Parts: sequence; structure tokens; C-alpha cells
Amino acid sequence: MPLLKDRCLKLPKQICNNRTGVQRVGVILIASVTIGTFLPWIFLYLIENINITQSLLGLFAIQPPKPLVILFPIAMACIAIFSLCFEAIHLGYYNNSTLYLLIEGKNASLRNDLFYFFLRVTGFSNVLAFIMALGMSKHLEAMTVMGLEYNLMSELNPFLQFFVLVIFLTFFSYWTHRIWHTKLFYEIHKVHHSAEQMGVLLPFRAHPIDHLVTQIYTAGVLSLLGTDTEVIMVWMGINALYQSMVHSKLDWPTWLSYIVVTPALHRVHHSSNPRHFNKNLAILTIWDKLFGTYHPPESVISYGVDNKEKHHFNTDQYLNEVVLCFFRWIGISRN
Repeated sequence: MPLLKDRCLKLPKQICNNRTGVQRVGVILIASVTIGTFLPWIFLYLIENINITQSLLGLFAIQPPKPLVILFPIAMACIAIFSLCFEAIHLGYYNNSTLYLLIEGKNASLRNDLFYFFLRVTGFSNVLAFIMALGMSKHLEAMTVMGLEYNLMSELNPFLQFFVLVIFLTFFSYWTHRIWHTKLFYEIHKVHHSAEQMGVLLPFRAHPIDHLVTQIYTAGVLSLLGTDTEVIMVWMGINALYQSMVHSKLDWPTWLSYIVVTPALHRVHHSSNPRHFNKNLAILTIWDKLFGTYHPPESVISYGVDNKEKHHFNTDQYLNEVVLCFFRWIGISRN
């Protein structure tokens, strides 16, 4: 305990040893939250004052943003900062913690994670998904909600709602993840698996189309169940923190692996060893065990994609990577 307290006290001083790195990461964090917070208000202004904008919204089935939406970039940034500091304190700042590697700026894979964090928090990820889906992304989400608007659990106790929501969402998450790992869709999911370093920002590292699919099935489940807003917010907060920490370098108590996929199990999932491919796909361990994709924890030597694919990723040509990945997926380009 004294050692942990000592690490907590030293962390601010250790971080400030590289002021340039701190400023660079700080600017990206602040810019991400600022843009992500103000874009919805700019959007609302355009809706209220420009007639053509209203027509376009109707054409593409885009709903005006609600004021509550400004909390999402703030919440995402807060969870990211908490996860970075928590890992650095418990792992040791200089022990290749995500925060240390980000501030040093020498790791191309971590720089890529930071770019995808920016893309997600600002909302530009949704814009890219909209463009790549030829304006159909919101239509798909709207049709999913309309087709499944049954509100099956709207009258249930909030605790029971939460339990059922977790079961449904983790089940759909497992099968969606499993589909992403098929030959037909893996080209897009490679963005996430191209990471050569585990880190707490890795959940943000996903192609905009990947995030779009998550939004669609999540909207469908929420519409089907009719879960209370408070229950949804609790789940989103817990899941966001879980997703960050499951990609950390920390080790969790062994008994937790009987309930959820722990970092030790998820490292196997990200391993570049062919024996580990398509293993430990779930959030709840039961889905992997039930459907035959469970693999016990073991030492992982390296992460990332095949050697022949490495030149596509972590190049510091961020938007180029996003677009070319999409082109390879739809068959326009192989390079």
C-alpha cells in the first residue's frame, strides 16, 4: 500500500519530465473534447437557421442532436484519462505504461490509438462512416430502431433491466465480433488488430464502419428492450471503463476470468500467434465457453497482424490508412 501511495505522489512529477510530450497529448485531448462538444451546437444552429439543412436531414433520416450529446465526448475523455492514470499508477509509469509511451511519442502503434481517440471523441468517426455508407448509416440505424421498437422491459425493475441488457448486449457483441473475424469482414476489423502494443486507448482504435455496426445493433437491442435511460447510462459507463482496462497491461484477479474476459484472456485474442486467432471474443466468458472460442491465458510474445500486412498500418498516415482499409475491403485497392 505505501508503494502504491508513493507511485500516486510521483506520477505528476514523472509525467512532467517530458513537457513537450505532455503538451502534445494535452492539446489532442483538449482539442478532441472541444470539437466533440461544439460540433453538435453548430449542427443545431444550422438546422434552426438554414432551410436546406432541414431538407437534407429528412433525406438522410438524421435526427437533430439532443443537448445531452455534449456529455459523451467529455465522458469518453474522462474515462480515457482515468484509465491512463490508473494503469500508470498500478503498473508503474516507466514500466511501459500507455501514458508513458504516449507522452514519449516514440511508439507508432500508440500514436495511431491516439488518432482514433481523436476521431471518435470529435465525432468525425461518425462523419466518415456516413460518407463510406453513402449516406445510409442513419437510415440503417433508424430502420433498426423502427423494426424493433417493442419496449419489452419498460415496466421492469431497473436492476432486472440492467441484468437482461447485459445478457442481450454481450450476446450480440460476441456474435458481431465473431462475424468481424470472418474472411468477408476481417479487412475492416484489422484496424483494431493492427495494434502492436496493448494500451488503454485501444478500444478507440476501430474503423468507423466497425463503430457504425456497433451503434446499429446497440440501438436495436435498446429499442427491443425499452431500457430506462438511467440503466443505459450506467451500462455505457461500466462498459467504456471495462473496454479500456481489458486492453491494459494490468493483471486482474484470476477468479474474475470465470465471469468476464480479463486482460490476460484478451491478450490472447490480440496475439499474432495463429493458435490464438479468433479466440476470447466475448465480454462475458460464458459466451466463449458456450460457443467454443475460449482459450485459457498464456504467454503472448507479439501482437498485431501478419507480417505481410504490417506495412498497411501504423504508418503515421492516419486518414490514408482509414480510407485504404475501406477500399481494400470493398475490393477497389489491394495496396
